[in-house]
Amino acid sequence: SALMNRYRRKWAGKEVEISDFQGDLRIAVDPGDEMGSRILWFDAYSRAELALVRQMLQPRDVFADVGANIGEFTLVAARAVGWGGEVIAFEPMPAVRQRLERHILWNDLRNVTIIPDALGDCEDVVSLYAPLDEGHQGLFTTLPSEGRPTKVAEVRQTTLDSLGLKRLDGLKLDIEGAELSALRGGLETLKHCKPWIICEVGKDTRLDAYDPAEIISLLTGLGYSLSIIEDHGGLSPISGAGDLREWQNVLARNETVNRSSQ
Repeated sequence: SALMNRYRRKWAGKEVEISDFQGDLRIAVDPGDEMGSRILWFDAYSRAELALVRQMLQPRDVFADVGANIGEFTLVAARAVGWGGEVIAFEPMPAVRQRLERHILWNDLRNVTIIPDALGDCEDVVSLYAPLDEGHQGLFTTLPSEGRPTKVAEVRQTTLDSLGLKRLDGLKLDIEGAELSALRGGLETLKHCKPWIICEVGKDTRLDAYDPAEIISLLTGLGYSLSIIEDHGGLSPISGAGDLREWQNVLARNETVNRSSQ
């Protein structure tokens, strides 16, 4: 809205503390960016996805937040799984990770482990690039095909499989074009643990990072059924890549999972 945009310009670069985020969580946001503005005004940047996380996580679950940013999902998930569960938060950007660490400390969330690496399909050192517009709320490890992106940092890249997880119940992936690479680096974990997955899937021609059909093929080949997460919280089943839009968050559930045995 016009009012939101006016305050975004006025407060850009400043910090506002919120003491009742998603109930009683404490978080600080920059009202000048899209994520911070939406959390300030609407209590969430990813409302429908957060509602699914709350619904699907159970006490003692293990959840991985890949592309944790300042902790929107990490904080909610940590409360949902409780002291007997665990949240693994991947955030490679030092400045952002410092804010994430502060939010975890503020909320006394001792069940969160932060991994300061990017996630991909191999052990490597990768470059992070700043977004070319305000439509993105993260940093790219894939080089945009248009414009002249600014290189922000070089960070270590690891794989999901390298963690050797015995249990993983839920996985959120929002890493600006590196989602397919991260899934490929976690194939053994996905086969063994069969977590439900919330994954950003898009046809962003500025990145040309992957063909969205590759993600659909990979996940369906592992026994997952897929649905688009609608803004209102509903789910629209995906039968193939032809059902995809330019951009969407997808929920993937492995129908062979027996929760009672975990």
